[in-house]
Amino acid sequence: MRETGSRLADQRLLFLGAGEAGTGIADLFVAAACSTGLPVAEARSRCWFVDSEGLVVRNRPGRPLAHHKLPYAQDHAPVRTLAEAVDAVRPTALIGVSGQGGAFTPAILRRMAEFNKRPVIFAFSNPTSHAECTAEAAYRETDGRALFASGSPFDPVTFGGRTFHPGQGNNVYIFPGVGFGALACGAREITDAMFLAAAKRLAELVTDEDLAMGRIYPALTRIREVSMELAIAVVAEARFDGLATIPLPEDPRAELCARRYEAVYRDYV
Repeated sequence: MRETGSRLADQRLLFLGAGEAGTGIADLFVAAACSTGLPVAEARSRCWFVDSEGLVVRNRPGRPLAHHKLPYAQDHAPVRTLAEAVDAVRPTALIGVSGQGGAFTPAILRRMAEFNKRPVIFAFSNPTSHAECTAEAAYRETDGRALFASGSPFDPVTFGGRTFHPGQGNNVYIFPGVGFGALACGAREITDAMFLAAAKRLAELVTDEDLAMGRIYPALTRIREVSMELAIAVVAEARFDGLATIPLPEDPRAELCARRYEAVYRDYV
């Protein structure tokens, strides 16, 4: 949102892949959008899915929709292909969780760039051969305007006189901090609100320098710092929700730093 100058509530997300990973991402988007005041039904209407049978819609012929898809089944005529879905939905973000390598074709990427000044292209499938598109394709086909992230790492891309350092959208940014924070405060459960607090804090840790390099996640070299910041955010959320059972100082940073595991490698003769 910092890069596009738009609001979360204004986004339209189109997912390729409607498994529980994709709907889980959508659930978190809905929670984030609702925290800005958007009603649940309206937030869900911003999330569209394409599965092996086409656009996930209520009146689609064939076998019944799986339970996790039902909340995101939209009122729309059936659409068979991803390219047709892009034209129908005109998404601001295209999110790949399908395992279908190359599914974001040059034509689809160019189409995304036609109606988005800064199209969001997330090719999250692993390994690299399964990524929906490469970083190079995302930048080339959008004239360098894509906000790109991928599940697999990609080398820097030079295009139009600029070098982009694509970020890797990976669980490693979230899970260590959430787990550490929950353990440190003895949280009785780990909630969606904790993951949302971690996600918001992660976004805040992206620097202007990161964005200038085309990176929408912090550099992985900062992962220990990032994990600590997320742990602190999770502790605060657990306290707010009354789920913390272990007393910690009002500012738990020093306490958490003291508890953090430090790996020291020694040479033995």
